[in-house]
Order: sequence, then structure tokens, then C-alpha cells
Amino acid sequence: VIWDDFPGLIKWKAGSERVTDKKGVAEWNGLMPGLTRFEVIKSEYKRFWSTNDIEFERGYWDGEDFKGPPSMGRAIGPLNLDLRQEMPTLIVQIERGGHVHGKVLGPNSQPAGKMLVNLNVKGIGVFSGDARCQFVTDAEGRFSSYLPAGNGTLYNLSAHDPQGRWANAVSKTFGSKPGDELEFTLQMPAGGWISGRVVDRDGKPVNHVEVYSVATDQLDNMYFDPTAITDDQGRFKLGPMRAGDYAVGQRQPETTTHAGLNESSEKRFSVSKGRTADAGDLLHTGDSQE
Repeated sequence: VIWDDFPGLIKWKAGSERVTDKKGVAEWNGLMPGLTRFEVIKSEYKRFWSTNDIEFERGYWDGEDFKGPPSMGRAIGPLNLDLRQEMPTLIVQIERGGHVHGKVLGPNSQPAGKMLVNLNVKGIGVFSGDARCQFVTDAEGRFSSYLPAGNGTLYNLSAHDPQGRWANAVSKTFGSKPGDELEFTLQMPAGGWISGRVVDRDGKPVNHVEVYSVATDQLDNMYFDPTAITDDQGRFKLGPMRAGDYAVGQRQPETTTHAGLNESSEKRFSVSKGRTADAGDLLHTGDSQE
């Protein structure tokens, strides 16, 4: 298919779909010269790239600004081709993904439907927020999809409850290669909490501050790290969170940039199942000494 080229618009041009013939050939006629975005769509194939020497811009994961592991390279997003007259035939190589499937359970081992399951890269999170690497469980808590093979990069899966009833569930990290069959069972715990207050240097409460937490094992999907906004008394309560150690920090509400782990501005706390850890009074970062 060919993508529409409008900022912020993720869709393909109506009528641009082509199905390859028995020789793997697809053809478009009458295209205008210049940048055109092509994508190969076949559920079990998740990564593709051009193998012949034509002039083109790299796909998203091949960009020079990509800071992830080299094995993550080659496009899972569109091929950005600079079309010219008398171009040679484009040859596209596709790579089979790994089949990931399994189920998500609630705290009492009940099937957990409509949970979000995400593919993550520990400490990098390059797949976070990519809808192509997010699955939704059915009424029985099952999920089944394909993921780009790791080829040396370690992934993990995390499950999130959109209703906020239960803490995130995470898998251990795992490797994968094209064609792998990978099965997981993720159980979401009831979780624990962290509560406290944000104050200024005079000890007065500071409201409307976003307080966030990041598990030190960094196995959660960064878009679903627990957050809370301080109330008029400067109070916050984070959770539910799976048991473990967390870094707690502050940022402006509605900030989309993931804070990550920042030793200089975050405090560390431990969370236990069914318990609330007391964070006490946290100095508002806007009142920190330089």
C-alpha cells in the first residue's frame, strides 16, 4: 500500500492496495516523482527493507537518529522512496515475525478481557506506543499476534488494565528469531501503592503536580507507568503497582516525554502487595536548590 503523506496522519491511500502475484510482483502506474511511502502488509511478516541499490530514504527504524540496538534495524514502518523516472524495479525483502500468544489473568486467576498487552524493550522502549506492537485480550483473556523478531534484542511483554483495577503484569525478558512460537501467561496482581505529599521549601503543599513512578527493573510499558496529580493539599497516591522497587519523580502535567530513571531528582521506594508505602513529604522540584 501507499501511505498518505500528511503530518500526523497514519493511513494509506484508498485504492493504493496491490496484491502480489505468484512471482511476488506488484505494480503501480502513473505515480508522481518524489517522496512516496510504501508499506508491506502481511500479518506474519513484520519487518521489510529494500535490497537493491536505488535511491531511497531509510524506514523509521533505519534512520540515522535511531539509537536502539543494531539488531532492531530495518523498517517496520513505511519505506520512504524517492521516486524518479526510469527507476529500476524495487526489490523488497520481508522477514517473518515471531508468533506470540497466551493469556492474561486477574489476581484470582480469572480470565482478564480487554487488557492491553505491549511489546517492550527494556530501558529503551522503542516499541512503546506503537499500535502494531500492542494486543488486546479477548473475553477469555487470550491474545495472539506477531512481533518483529528480536534477532539479538531482548523483549518483554507487559499487560495493563485500562480501568486501573489491577497492577501491571510483566514477563521476563526473552530473545526471538523469525518464525519462533512464543507462549506466555501474565497474571495481574492486586498491587500496592505509594502515597505522599509535594511541598515547597516552606512546607506548604503544592497542587497540580504530576508525580510518576518507574519500576527499577524497567519492565513496564512506559506509557502505563503509574502517575497521579497532587490535590489541593499536595497529596498523591500512586498505584496499584506490582511489588518491587520504584523511582518516584515529578514533572509538569500532560508532559509526554518519558522521564526514565534520573538519579539526581527521583526518590526510591519499595512497594509490597496490598500495602501503601509512605513517601512522606517530597520537595517540589521547582523549589530545588541549584
